[in-house]
Amino acid sequence: MFVRRLRRLNVYSIQILLFSKTVLFIFKYHFEGYVEQKILTLHPMSKGKRLAAIMFTDIVGYTALMGSDEDRAFKILHINRDIHLELIDRFAGKLIKEMGDGMLISFHLAADAVFCAIEIQKQARAKLDAKVRIGIHLGDITFENEDVFGDGVNLASRIQSIADPGGIYISDSIQKSIRSKSDIQTKLLGEFNLKNVDYPVRTYAVQGEDLPIPTNAKINKLKGKGLKERIFGSAISYTVFVLLLITGVWWGRSQFFGDQSKSNSLVVLPVDNYTGSDSLDYYMAGVHSSLINGIGKISSLRVPSKTTANAYKNAGKSMKEISSELNVNYIIEPSVSCFGDSICLQINLITIYPEEKQIWFGDYYVEKSQILNWYNKVAKDISEQINVILTPEEETLLAATRTVDSEAYDAFLKGQYYWEKLDQQSMQKALEYFQLAIDIDPEWADPYAGLANAWGLLGTFFGVLPKSVTLPKVYDYLGKALELDPNSAQAHYVNALNAVWTEFDWAKGEKEFLTSLKLNPNDALCRMYYAHLLMILKRSDEAAIQANLGLDLDPMKPLILGLYGVVMRNDGDHKSAIHYFEKALSIDPNFGFARGNLFSIQMDSAYTNRDYKKWIELWVEKVDGNWFDEARAAVLNAFNEKGHIAAIEEMLKMNEKYGNKGSRMINTLKAERYLMLNNVDKAVDCLEMDYEMRDMDITYVATNLRNYDQLKTHPRYIELLKKMNLPLP
Repeated sequence: MFVRRLRRLNVYSIQILLFSKTVLFIFKYHFEGYVEQKILTLHPMSKGKRLAAIMFTDIVGYTALMGSDEDRAFKILHINRDIHLELIDRFAGKLIKEMGDGMLISFHLAADAVFCAIEIQKQARAKLDAKVRIGIHLGDITFENEDVFGDGVNLASRIQSIADPGGIYISDSIQKSIRSKSDIQTKLLGEFNLKNVDYPVRTYAVQGEDLPIPTNAKINKLKGKGLKERIFGSAISYTVFVLLLITGVWWGRSQFFGDQSKSNSLVVLPVDNYTGSDSLDYYMAGVHSSLINGIGKISSLRVPSKTTANAYKNAGKSMKEISSELNVNYIIEPSVSCFGDSICLQINLITIYPEEKQIWFGDYYVEKSQILNWYNKVAKDISEQINVILTPEEETLLAATRTVDSEAYDAFLKGQYYWEKLDQQSMQKALEYFQLAIDIDPEWADPYAGLANAWGLLGTFFGVLPKSVTLPKVYDYLGKALELDPNSAQAHYVNALNAVWTEFDWAKGEKEFLTSLKLNPNDALCRMYYAHLLMILKRSDEAAIQANLGLDLDPMKPLILGLYGVVMRNDGDHKSAIHYFEKALSIDPNFGFARGNLFSIQMDSAYTNRDYKKWIELWVEKVDGNWFDEARAAVLNAFNEKGHIAAIEEMLKMNEKYGNKGSRMINTLKAERYLMLNNVDKAVDCLEMDYEMRDMDITYVATNLRNYDQLKTHPRYIELLKKMNLPLP
């Protein structure tokens, strides 16, 4: 009797809780604007924001069941909890909160979340006298003390609410993360308007494993659900709808605004020079970069990067064509009409929907010493014109002021202009101009960050100077830049690059990348290199998210395309990798990074398919002009007389004879050649040599080596991974 009363008390408590939540929801929805927030009670976490796969589960019809058969309801709840706890632990998830009959769970990997959901549904069918709905979304969530909240939580909840009983629905971000998993089948349902989500959400249903298949009627109903609920969900909503219909507001918006996902995106076109001087290209380029960086500090705006914006200079395309190709809703046309001790600057803000028109024009007369403050002012002016709400941190960043010596600024822009050419001769000029800017204005952080970046490239990318010479300079200049301006996104970005590819300090690198992205969330290169760090750490789901964000911000930059191709290749999507390497080469046919990776994929494919003739032909094409004639001839003779194994042996022999200068075979490539010969010890020798030399290629030792199966159980290889603090196989 006591147990029965206790159960009844628990059931009543849950009913009261659910009723209270329902009342609170209605109140907030109509009068305060409901913001989804969940409380983390089982696993308190410190303050922070991170990417996670969030799963919401819910027992279908549980509230009604409690009213009709509380004993059965209590039993179902108990079994459901046991199923969840066992599987959450098995798939490395974390139970964040139980909410009556629902559960909120987080996972580091999207695939783990989906596999866990599939297993939950299997066991629910076998053990549970009820059905469960599951929704999963990959997105940013914020942990603060004992609270967890954010769009990631809200979206997972909303997706769960529309799922079929016994089914699993996932968002587009989850789908992208699991696309390489051949053992997970999904079906695209469409884009749905969900409650309290201000943009359409592309949604998929997980299929197979006896999961329900949504009917066309269900899909069609969901496609109209957002409109129906907005109109008829309550008396208040209905009244609002009638008023809007009478005034024509709702009709105008629904007919003309089209894709609302564009509403917070804009592109800054190259600066038009109306001064009459043809010698100011460097200055216009600098103003363009700084405008993009200034507006890019606003996290709720997507601002494509400079290279992509430059692709539309003199392209002869209409505003609507540019808007469509870049998926932006606003276009900024900046111009300079006078240049002296002060500058005349104009900002033309154009909207494309519902029709192309100028919605604002800013005319500024700015002293050169105030130019840095002007960029912040323009960013704030633009945010006001398009009704973007700044975060408190963004308000602080854009409120910062600093005067700059006009000659120092001029020298800095010239340094930046030459740095962007990314060739050795131009890098030397960049060093000179950055140093000149420091000599004129030694308390300004940006030139120090520029020097650190340039010296780092000379020591790693170009390799013209030993790291023993370049690294001390990099550290000195970075330290000074961060001392003068702790909010320098560029300095934190360079610090991240140095931490990962020089120090092999993954934790420091991730912290610096995240700090830089917080200060400038629209930095495409920062996102792409962060994706590479995540790839190095085998966090491939997160790497794909960051890589896609980076590509979206600068789809015309060959380096972005090349780095993205590497992420795709690491995911096993060679078709996509080849596409992006080829696209990079279509923009810059001399881009060696993309060409080298493309050849590598082609050679790997030929070798894997045992097409050794094609493999040696590709090798000849790739190395032509790099190897000495004697070495090239020796390898070809060995292949023709004895086959591919003899050719590989000859490659290694010639490398020993002539060294890297004559053969261009780096240690990681030599390691792969030794693995082809099943000489694992020699392969590890090469990798250990790279580690001792702190070669940047060794950072990818756990991800991009072919014939990996031969290595993953080798004790010395395992020891090397431990030394580098990398994930073990």
